[in-house]
Amino acid sequence: MNGFDNRLALRFGIIGGLLFAVICMGCWAAGMNAFASFLMWYTWLPVIFALFLIGAFQRRKQLGGYMSFRDALVFAFLAYVIYEVFYAIVTIVLYKAIDPHLQDKVMVVILDKTRTFMENMGAKQEDIDKAIDKAQLSNEGTYSIKQIFVGFGMSLIYDFVKSVIIAAITQRRKPVFGEIKESNI
Repeated sequence: MNGFDNRLALRFGIIGGLLFAVICMGCWAAGMNAFASFLMWYTWLPVIFALFLIGAFQRRKQLGGYMSFRDALVFAFLAYVIYEVFYAIVTIVLYKAIDPHLQDKVMVVILDKTRTFMENMGAKQEDIDKAIDKAQLSNEGTYSIKQIFVGFGMSLIYDFVKSVIIAAITQRRKPVFGEIKESNI
């Protein structure tokens, strides 16, 4: 794949990044409950994976119905890199420029949801307190610039694994001997 051929991956990466930005900002504007729910569920929903899988199939179609594992991997990983750049920028802008106290606000909602969930499940008070304390400790420094960049690097590792899966699903090798037709027999 040369630079000219990477346009579809760039397009899908930008679409994924803009999709994240719009949903993230929309949930933030809707209030802390909506935003906290978005943060809790977004990572579990395979929206971006599905989007890039669709893009990889489109790329294979562009290539005449065949695509090597390498070409599929380059497509998917490039799309993920572009997406992660958007993700990091939106996170920095939202948590550092627009709402510097957002991390604390979100944590209050998440802790409340955690407490309610655990109470409804019949957890002991000491277990609830331990879970709340652990969550508060893990929250410290989560959205610092340094942590966002470390998260960016870690995300790229996971994204590479997802790219390998997409490549394995969408690759299609050209037949070595061509198609066999009845007229050839």
